Amino acid sequence: QAAKRVMRGVGRPAAWVWRGVARLPSAGVVPREAATARAFGSTRRALGLFDTIKDQWKGSQDTVVEQKQSELFRDQISFLMKCEKYTLVEYTSSLKEGAAKSGLDGWRKHMPGVKNSVQVVEFRKHMTIMDSIPEMLMQNPGRIKAGEKATISKASGSTVTDINQLLKRFDEAKMLHGWVQKRAAMGKPLPQTMADVMKMAMEPDSGFSKKQKIK
Repeated sequence: QAAKRVMRGVGRPAAWVWRGVARLPSAGVVPREAATARAFGSTRRALGLFDTIKDQWKGSQDTVVEQKQSELFRDQISFLMKCEKYTLVEYTSSLKEGAAKSGLDGWRKHMPGVKNSVQVVEFRKHMTIMDSIPEMLMQNPGRIKAGEKATISKASGSTVTDINQLLKRFDEAKMLHGWVQKRAAMGKPLPQTMADVMKMAMEPDSGFSKKQKIK
């Protein structure tokens, strides 16, 4: 009986074998292995597409960040050009203006990873310190000695190391202010990016003194 059923099935497109024997695939039916390979290939191509989109998005984001940084740098150079003198008062103003334009003291500081970033933490720390410095010392930072640092440290809840770091940042900005003013007086082009500063500083008549270059 079983043999007859097998014989009757021979030659039929959807032939089958009775009891325990697998059914033969019909025309147009894709075997399981081929279907699995095809699905895996489609998934891999989709993931590759997503990776490409992600890379393109990251590249565009990096470009936006670079453009924003260049814009902020040009604003900083413009600010330095307007300052006849450069004290902690001007330094504070430049920091606040830069933070406002970059969003560090606005909505952007609430984004994941931004609030505790090095830039934001340092900005807040320096603002707290400068809020604790008397106006007379803000106008004359050269008078901030060991005794003044101890008083400022206690008032701001910061360390003397933090204060020294702030004053170092100020000295760098003040040096840049003097250099920009000197280049403008010499009729030389002003930097548009930080890379321009590094390149121009290496010129023989850059406007930087030998001592400043060594620093």
